[in-house]
Amino acid sequence: MEGSKLEALSDRILSQFFIQLRKIYGEELKNSPHYPLVIEDDSFIDSCETVSNMFGVAPCDYIDLDYIITIIDTNPNINEGVINKRPKIGYYSFDIDVHESVSQRVTYQHRSESYSPNTLLQIAKKMAYDGDINVYDGEHVDTDVYDSETNEVKYDKDSITKIR
Repeated sequence: MEGSKLEALSDRILSQFFIQLRKIYGEELKNSPHYPLVIEDDSFIDSCETVSNMFGVAPCDYIDLDYIITIIDTNPNINEGVINKRPKIGYYSFDIDVHESVSQRVTYQHRSESYSPNTLLQIAKKMAYDGDINVYDGEHVDTDVYDSETNEVKYDKDSITKIR
């Protein structure tokens, strides 16, 4: 697992990194669930890239942005360049739920005794009508999605699990 390039910076240099980031960004370094810096504000990402160039740790990759945001979240005096806590990298799993309306053909293969292939489906339909077989009792052998529309994509924060 490869961490952020910023981990290699000394405490003094990392402090200067955040002082410069605050100057270039031009606003208080503050992250919030209601206004996440990396989603809502391209100027923040541009500022991170600029400061990363200045300190020789460019490009500012996703793991570097994660490191920067975590330092902002865990150090209340970061706007003055005071860093009391450095984060440790972990490995996590998470779920993304995709809600879709789908038109599809699903095939379930059934096996049955019969005296003739000509009467087999008639008898199978009668058995299903009477509740003696269920379409889903068969072996799922194929799914053909021929149309779908994504209604919602939800990043499930409750699913986050630390693996190591």
